[in-house]
Amino acid sequence: MRRYGTLAADGVYDSRVTDAVSSYQKSRNIQGDPDGVYGSYTRRALEAETS
Repeated sequence: MRRYGTLAADGVYDSRVTDAVSSYQKSRNIQGDPDGVYGSYTRRALEAETS
C-alpha cells in the first residue's frame, strides 16, 4: 500500500490535505468527487481498503 505522507490531525483541510486526497483519488481512479475533495466516492474507496 502506498503512503501519502503523514499529516497532523489538526482539523485544517489545507493544500497538503487536498494534494494527498487528490493523489489517492488518482491512484485508485476514483471518479465522482471533485479533485482533492473527500466526498462520498473517496470515502467509500478508503473505507473498503481499511475495513
